[in-house]
Amino acid sequence: MARRRTPASPAKPRYRPRPGELVRDRRTGRLGTYMATQGGEVYLRPSTGGTEWTTTPANVEPYGDEPTILVVSIPDSRYPTPEPDPAVAA
Repeated sequence: MARRRTPASPAKPRYRPRPGELVRDRRTGRLGTYMATQGGEVYLRPSTGGTEWTTTPANVEPYGDEPTILVVSIPDSRYPTPEPDPAVAA
């Protein structure tokens, strides 16, 4: 008796967040801002600032129904932040 082949279900495309998008790390349950993916690791940063952490791409899911993009400020060493003027101190 010949075996019937069942059609393979189409593969669900892997979720790929955009830089600055608010996402959830399923491993920890934390919300974070997506920064980048490098070497198979996803770099996330708390949306309120702080130390970034890594997770795997499989653990990243969108936060909410619509993508939420946050503006991310990345310091540029070519343009140092000026020192505050002590004469203008409040």
